[in-house]
Amino acid sequence: MSPNKARPSVSIDLARILIRYASEKGLNAGAIWQAAGLRGELLYKGDARLSARRFDALWRAVEAEAGDENFGLQLGESLKDYAGGHLLYAVLMNSPTVGAALSKFCRYHCIMANVVQPRFDNSGKKPKVVLDVFWPGLPLGLGYETFIFSLFVSILDNLTGGEDSISEVRFSHPPPEKMNVYHRIFKCPTRFKTGQSALILEKSIMTRPVFLANPDLLAELEKMALRHMQQVSIGNSVRFKAARVLGRILMNGERPKISEVAKMLAMSPRRLQQKLNSEQTSYREILDQVRKDAAVQLMEDREHTISDITFILGFSEQSSFTHAFQKWTGVTPGQYRKSLKA
Repeated sequence: MSPNKARPSVSIDLARILIRYASEKGLNAGAIWQAAGLRGELLYKGDARLSARRFDALWRAVEAEAGDENFGLQLGESLKDYAGGHLLYAVLMNSPTVGAALSKFCRYHCIMANVVQPRFDNSGKKPKVVLDVFWPGLPLGLGYETFIFSLFVSILDNLTGGEDSISEVRFSHPPPEKMNVYHRIFKCPTRFKTGQSALILEKSIMTRPVFLANPDLLAELEKMALRHMQQVSIGNSVRFKAARVLGRILMNGERPKISEVAKMLAMSPRRLQQKLNSEQTSYREILDQVRKDAAVQLMEDREHTISDITFILGFSEQSSFTHAFQKWTGVTPGQYRKSLKA
């Protein structure tokens, strides 16, 4: 698959972790797997990947059976003593320092999932890990975000030997009803509705050496990681990067401009257009596709009105959005909502 055809997907390994957790909690893992519409043999295909929608169905099935709104937090915590052989984990444990390990985890995260992208930022007073959304409108919400951040806590515990390493946690979502699990796992101030999901880290841990890291092994592991990234179709596609930036701009309620996208990709608008042309696409085509994908996803979320979606996607009038949506799907937004109810 070429980078231009990349789709949001999740490694089967993450699905296995999810199913193992369900089994350990006494849930009927086989029934959950089937309820998510997945074939049994898929669980044993080591190189398989699930679409984001399939994984979300599996996630929600486990969450429903567990009956716990903090399920994602506890899933990440359950991996605290994980000593498995997953490539991403192996890269972490052979990085020279904690800061390098975090940077590499973010760099190669798409091996595990390319639905959201952790971004390591060490440029400010305090380093932080920020969650960027690759595919706007996908249903993965607070539960999945809390899982990733709880997983980071587990990773940092392993890398630092249990040293306090997080000074603040921020979530873009509203707060849950129960906060006790958040306090127990993060052990630091936790804020919600911040506009951006991020872990704020202690600067002092960045240079801490990783115990028993092997630089020669790390070099080989990174070669493998790069090959896996290419297989996942991330590559160096400017189309994919532009789509990611456009998705972020749209979901922030801002009007997308090619000059802003080019600036965020560190190139001029003319250079961006040339790059996209070489990949047989255009800025307008990518914007149209991102808007279409986001529109369909947002329409399935009953919390968003059609007026809300019109604003989020940067249309000046609802009639313009209606015309575009009908062109994309063959029906008006109202008709699409009615079909969902049916």
